[in-house]
Amino acid sequence: MKKFILFILIISCFGCESASQKTSCDYELVFDQALGYGINEHDGTPAAISTHVAKRDSILLAKSKDSCFDQSLQKAARATLDNSDTKLDYHPEETNKDEILFYIPHTDIQQGDMQFEVQIGDTRKKESVNTTVIPVKKFLIVPLLTSKKNKELSVTNTQMQAWHNEILKRLPLSRNGLQLILHDSLDIRGDVYDLDTWFGRLRTWNLLKHLKNEFECDGVIGLSPAKMDLNDQKDALSGFTFGADTTVILENGDETAITMVHEISHFYQVGDEYAGGQLNPEVNIPPYGMKGTDMLHPGTAARGLNPYIHGGKNDEKQGSGTLITSSQIPYDSVEHKLIRHDMTSYMGKDGYAMQEYWTTGMIWKHLIQEWRITE
Repeated sequence: MKKFILFILIISCFGCESASQKTSCDYELVFDQALGYGINEHDGTPAAISTHVAKRDSILLAKSKDSCFDQSLQKAARATLDNSDTKLDYHPEETNKDEILFYIPHTDIQQGDMQFEVQIGDTRKKESVNTTVIPVKKFLIVPLLTSKKNKELSVTNTQMQAWHNEILKRLPLSRNGLQLILHDSLDIRGDVYDLDTWFGRLRTWNLLKHLKNEFECDGVIGLSPAKMDLNDQKDALSGFTFGADTTVILENGDETAITMVHEISHFYQVGDEYAGGQLNPEVNIPPYGMKGTDMLHPGTAARGLNPYIHGGKNDEKQGSGTLITSSQIPYDSVEHKLIRHDMTSYMGKDGYAMQEYWTTGMIWKHLIQEWRITE
């Protein structure tokens, strides 16, 4: 199994004032592909993410524990990979005074073990990382032509690319590991496919389900141009599924990507994180006090019983899902930037801007376990 050695040498600038030169600097290393830390469910402390994906753009972040990274140390930072002379990119504009960040391109993130060796001042540390190969995931996107809006839903290549990028940021896939395939519009204007009725939804779902095998994809997502009625409540339903890796969701501009990643995660038994939803405490522990039904045991109540798992405020600004704080170091591997604000799990309540949703450590780990190639 091939090992990679990353060596970072931080040199004090020649001629600087001796008072500004530091020879001892305590710091921690964080290898990050979407989130640096999850939450230890036993005591609520930060827990480093230990499951990673091959061929995904990543970062190595050194975080000082006592504000020991002065400007001279940051400017003199150097990093090499696998004992080569090739230097990794250092981007000071992405960090604050307590951080030194290096990008590691997806081409350098190979399957297996990698070992990072870092030296800052007189302090040298090593960090081992293991990555696994995740097969390419393919999802068929099917616009629906309904009688409720007798107009074909137009999906552009620009929209498809935007949805692709937003999904890729949040799922444990390689840089080239996601394919969204746009199908021709499906005409379901007949009364038997009325999405405002239970039987109409079931018949539509069956139509879409048969496309999964035909296109040899991992799931099918139908796009409805309008919300659907539920129990005589107008426009109450923004999506539905009867299982089997097939779903119908509301096409809603940029927010569609978040609904897609939510439903894709449902395909793999990830539970909701909002009151009244289908919870799955065995996979992603719901926020403390949250009540719903058990996803795996229909008709059985479920609730969040772990006091260390906190949800968002569930108000007009923040969702209901598990809270993801900026201290957990969320990282956008598509736009190559650290995210500096708190967010909530994308399995929470919908209706917020897409930048308010992210993955959690529990979801990330579970999906890797579900998707990885095992011999």
